[in-house]
Amino acid sequence: YNYFMGYIKNYSELAFNESRGIVLDLIETAIDSIQPQNVLNKNFILNDWELKIQDKNINLKDYERVFLVGFGKGSAGISGLIEEILGDKLTKGFVIDTEKEEFKNIELTIGTHPLPSKENIEFTQKVIESLSNLTEKDLVLVVICGGGSVMFEAPFNISLDKLIETNQALLHSGADIFEMNT
Repeated sequence: YNYFMGYIKNYSELAFNESRGIVLDLIETAIDSIQPQNVLNKNFILNDWELKIQDKNINLKDYERVFLVGFGKGSAGISGLIEEILGDKLTKGFVIDTEKEEFKNIELTIGTHPLPSKENIEFTQKVIESLSNLTEKDLVLVVICGGGSVMFEAPFNISLDKLIETNQALLHSGADIFEMNT
């Protein structure tokens, strides 16, 4: 049995009979279906000025400016794909991730995860200030990925040191992601 996409690196060793090959093919197909490029190819389509996001159609001619804000681990890669699709229709973008990505019109900040940092808070402030003059003629697209809650935050009435201390305590307490976010 020899169907092979390449996500499972030791596929050949594992697919030593037809039944195992079928199961591995299902896993390969499932992994392939959730790759950002494939998800966007099906759900984020630009045809001239008409942007289709899933079942919603947006006429970009109705907007003077289009912004992109991305935060979380993986948001840089996805934002890069969106920037390629939108081309010069994207006015400006702001992304924070733990990984580097090359952009044409998006400002990238390398942030921290799982603990908050000065970089994360400064990024959030920059986005808030940069987008403070939005009107109904502006469209803002948002990419949110895992870790985004710590990368895009503007703490109210708490110092960064106390915020880090609190997050560390929660991480060591065994709190799940819902408890952490709360």
